[in-house]
Amino acid sequence: ARGASSPRGRRCPRLCGICGGLAGILAAAAAVLVGLFLRFTPSELSFVERLVGASTEGLYYGLGGDGARTLRNPVALERLRASQAVARPVDMPVMAHEVPVTPSASTPPPPHLDWRFFLPANATGAARPGGAPVLLWFHGGGFVCGAPEYEASWARVLAHESGLPVLTLGYRLAPEHPFPTPFEDAVAAVRWALAQLPSCCGGDPSLAILGGTSAGGNLAAAVALELGSEEPRPAALLLAHPVLREPRDSPSYRKYARGYLLTDELMRDFWGMYGGRSDDRRTAPLAATAEELARSPPTVLVAGEHEVLVDEMDEYCAKLRGAGVRTWCHTIPGSIHAAFGRTPFTGALDGVRAAATELHAVLGLRPASPTGE
Repeated sequence: ARGASSPRGRRCPRLCGICGGLAGILAAAAAVLVGLFLRFTPSELSFVERLVGASTEGLYYGLGGDGARTLRNPVALERLRASQAVARPVDMPVMAHEVPVTPSASTPPPPHLDWRFFLPANATGAARPGGAPVLLWFHGGGFVCGAPEYEASWARVLAHESGLPVLTLGYRLAPEHPFPTPFEDAVAAVRWALAQLPSCCGGDPSLAILGGTSAGGNLAAAVALELGSEEPRPAALLLAHPVLREPRDSPSYRKYARGYLLTDELMRDFWGMYGGRSDDRRTAPLAATAEELARSPPTVLVAGEHEVLVDEMDEYCAKLRGAGVRTWCHTIPGSIHAAFGRTPFTGALDGVRAAATELHAVLGLRPASPTGE
């Protein structure tokens, strides 16, 4: 065993400082090259640099350049999680107000559940009889990172652009808590939220929308399949950049394997750390039978044109439609993974607005208005 006194175990502060500085420069240069390659505007590129943070680990992770190494390093992974737990919106106007939620004493929340509730700042009009529709949202992060705090800026955008209240829901993370724990947490969280909506959020469970981004989209789709015909259950699904099966050698995985934020290597590490199973609909919704898919609520799916997950989104759309489920799919032109709702990215808000309009139509509501009119 190598002790702290070992010459190889000691670190030279000056050398570490030089190496850290060079790594930071290289990471910044990588950000610029990625931006040029994807034709980001200056504001988009600036947003990417600030979104992933100033730390070398954060920048590498966000760009997919050295993210796999970060995931395999417990200290770096914990540092990344800590930075996400205190994330704040970046150059955003007030889009939604966070409102405290007091759970009903008769239905206490499941253990380990974190939640945050946002009301759109542009909300107008009287309360709906019986309660309002509410969007229940799971954060992304490859099943291994992310938090409701990190998703707060995204939730505010969704609330503002859709005109819907948003309740973000957390779950325990791999690799400390691999499958089935995150899935079971998600099922328990949705059942609890549906029971809570009338008393804590002024919501109508029969109008609840379930959704998430990336790994959160996977959990949302899997939960909807698990609930099946159970009542109450979500009235609609909104899946943004969802993970719907195991990583495989598909055209989009080959074409966008590197340089498009979410890499092939990262996705395989995420899946392995989660403990995903290719033949189990609880981790791979595409493995569901036609009969199981037929019980899914109307579904809205969104993905970036340039991301490894776009092929599986298209395949899931086709399977849902084949099972008779009302399905709407949208590819954000010129975009990459996680762009949905990230305001500086071209087409990001257009995708949110189009999805919100379809959700309002599904629920029989008036179309969403970004101005609240």
